[in-house]
Amino acid sequence: MDDQLTPRRGGGRKSRGDRRMLFITVPEQTYLDFCERARRRGLGISEYVCAELALKHELEVPTYIQPSLDVEQPVYPVIPRKNITVRVPADHHAKYAHAAKARGISLAEYSRIALGVSVPAADHQGEGFGVSLLSA
Repeated sequence: MDDQLTPRRGGGRKSRGDRRMLFITVPEQTYLDFCERARRRGLGISEYVCAELALKHELEVPTYIQPSLDVEQPVYPVIPRKNITVRVPADHHAKYAHAAKARGISLAEYSRIALGVSVPAADHQGEGFGVSLLSA
């Protein structure tokens, strides 16, 4: 296909840069708590978790995460779920992945620990809950 014949779309959201996905499973009540905290800060759940992980690792919170408290936000019902999908900057992802590997735990487990999420042993496969992130 000839690129010159294809019109370019204009507008749209500005690129948020190179990012990677994190998939975190949390208890339903934790999900609801995170949703409430995110709502109070004017953020979506994904942006809230991304910002919290960055702050806990003394990394810069991505500039695209801006509270929208000055804009009237529609209130949607929160459906309890266990899975959170978060897009984080690639350099943050690399730091989290390296730290998880150094502790011998999955990236999801590491993320839950960093966020202070306690998951019963029956809900995860592996060790590491109760391990301080600062100890390794």
